[in-house]
Amino acid sequence: MLLHAPSGYGKSVLVGQWAEQDSRPYPTLILGEEHNDPAMLVGSIIAALDPIESVPPEVGVSLANLEPSIEKVVLPRLRAALKERELPFVLVLEDFERIENRQALAVVATIMSSLPPGSQLVLATRTEPILPIGRLRAHRGVTELGPEDLVMTKTECRQLLSALGLELSPSQLDTLVQRTEGWPAALYLAGLALSKASDVSGAISRFAGDDRFVVDYIREEFLEPVSARQLDFLRRASVLDRVSGDLCDTVLERRGSATQILDLSHSNVLLTPLDRRDEWFRFHPLFREMLRAELRRVEPEEEAGLNRRASDWWVDHGDWDRAISHAVDAGDLGRAGELLWIGIPEFTTRGRNATVVGWRRPPLF
Repeated sequence: MLLHAPSGYGKSVLVGQWAEQDSRPYPTLILGEEHNDPAMLVGSIIAALDPIESVPPEVGVSLANLEPSIEKVVLPRLRAALKERELPFVLVLEDFERIENRQALAVVATIMSSLPPGSQLVLATRTEPILPIGRLRAHRGVTELGPEDLVMTKTECRQLLSALGLELSPSQLDTLVQRTEGWPAALYLAGLALSKASDVSGAISRFAGDDRFVVDYIREEFLEPVSARQLDFLRRASVLDRVSGDLCDTVLERRGSATQILDLSHSNVLLTPLDRRDEWFRFHPLFREMLRAELRRVEPEEEAGLNRRASDWWVDHGDWDRAISHAVDAGDLGRAGELLWIGIPEFTTRGRNATVVGWRRPPLF
């Protein structure tokens, strides 16, 4: 099983709840950088499995050399030992995103192909694993749970907030679920913020990506590991409600955005694909709000230009709604009014008179 989701989606909690309902033992290994040493990884797995059912000593002996032969000796012995096991188990490898070494990945691939009947391997990772997942999908050899499977339902949100001492009205709960999109970490942080508020309704209406609890969490979990170049990209791209390579190349005045977006989508970043071609993506709303607040704090002079270029791009691609919105965000009300009048025939012929009326309200007129 592959649990693939950014930080804060409750992967470990899910495994723990699963283990409570399952009679099989759940040996769990929290991976670190040291496990990129394949000998260290095999030794740690042996130590996790041995209390359940003894691992043949020849596997450990194969690691005793100063430079053990992983592919020719260690992996064949590990494969044979796994296939001979009688007691089913669920081996959980958490923080799998830390494993990048080719031979360490070969150890995991060996385990995947050698599990005895009734046993399972669970990989919990924040990033796209460097494994032949495509082939496994084609042969139905893997069960995957992603962020869309791990978001909390409205009932679960209510239960979480109740545990924090908060009893919200249905409309208040709806607002909070919509703002967090069921992201468990955000709901918990919202609960902490609301528990300190004297006016809960007001606090819910103000809860956004610039909340101090959210900002601190996103900085520590998502932004500290990224490079300065990636952070600049994320901050400037946050003016967009959806992103693509061509759009970002134009708005950010750079090249190679498609590759940058794809790399970020495979990392521990709240960037969700909108299609199966990896062409269009969107930020989680709280993540985008936090990045936009950072843009206004760090590079306030950039925001207007970014929005003007975004408006022009959407005009060229026939999306008047986004073109007008970006013109407004750029502070160019004259351009927004011009685009509104140009777009009126399209809006009215599609029965969108309410949209036209809405645009004609301040700040446009």
